[in-house]
Amino acid sequence: MSAIELEDVTKRYGSFNAVDDLSLQVKEGELLCVLGPSGCGKSTTMRMIGGLERPTEGGVHIAGQEVTQQPPYERDCSIVFQDWALFPHKTILENVAFGLKMDGIDKTERKERARETLEMVQLDGFEDQKPKELSGGQQQRVALARSLIIEPHVLLLDEPLSNLDKRLKEEMQIELKEIHKELDQTMVHVTHDQSEAFTLADRIGIMNNGELVQVGAPPDVYNNPENQFVEEFLGDTNFLEGKVVETTSDGVVAETDLGCHVDIPVKNRKAAPSRGESVSISLRPENMRIRQSKIHNIKADGGDSRCAVGGQVDNVIYRGSMTRLYINTGSRKIFIEQQYDPDNEIEEQQDVVIQWDPERLVAFDGEETQFTAFEK
Repeated sequence: MSAIELEDVTKRYGSFNAVDDLSLQVKEGELLCVLGPSGCGKSTTMRMIGGLERPTEGGVHIAGQEVTQQPPYERDCSIVFQDWALFPHKTILENVAFGLKMDGIDKTERKERARETLEMVQLDGFEDQKPKELSGGQQQRVALARSLIIEPHVLLLDEPLSNLDKRLKEEMQIELKEIHKELDQTMVHVTHDQSEAFTLADRIGIMNNGELVQVGAPPDVYNNPENQFVEEFLGDTNFLEGKVVETTSDGVVAETDLGCHVDIPVKNRKAAPSRGESVSISLRPENMRIRQSKIHNIKADGGDSRCAVGGQVDNVIYRGSMTRLYINTGSRKIFIEQQYDPDNEIEEQQDVVIQWDPERLVAFDGEETQFTAFEK
């Protein structure tokens, strides 16, 4: 039995479909991150799980029970919001114990449980303070403790870390991951931050234009994207535009706007595009390497000219441990990232060769569907 099941859920506002025919199962004890750009429908989806919105069509189930028409207070779930919504006049202990008070738990027990929960989120000793006396990260912990103390079957988190600075956000991500591990709590975490989703999630559900585009473990959605939107949304990449000029026994060859032909291995032969069809090829910066030599030396060095291109470095951007290089190939610019090496620095205006492993390419057909991976 799934902790949460959404069955063909649609949420319509007038003629606008905020969520369109979405089906999803969340496993017991799973931390699922729903990821997507602003306006994609991820918060609406979470609010339908929590009962703050009712689907126009479809059904919502929690722990095997249909709750589609139930109000929020009748559902076995709790929500942590982006703005935290703490009671400013109550102490931290009173804020955390508030849900237990509404449930009729006696004062002694709710204080004891509140202290235990505050200790779990590393806020023991702050019981008598008011929210305004705490930092943003500490207030976020209070909001989390207030939701956890009632022991919900499902914990929903609606971009709860978005108001924190980078350092605090990273600390809270690790803390939230540890709490999930300790409690084996089913959580649905909504975010637009790819790094946050990859840090936290057991699985990631990616949404776009109200539709659930892909669901999978973080390495799977990153390395095997269903379509071009997922590839582009999950990190930086160089997209090459091309046309198939040759089919081979193990793939296709495309003429590209990089100024060279590119070999594209195809594992799913049935999905391979035909000669003359358009393709888009993703070259992620971490999947390329750079040599300080000229393009005419590639074949002499035993390289494959369809897995490399020459160019000149236009810009070098130092980013601490990493360096980003913008390289002009003559027909277009691409970027590459590599570890900073003070003993082997590459300078602007220097001639270089960029090489890549064709097995690491991800390519998409004219309908923006990936065709390079094995069929699922």
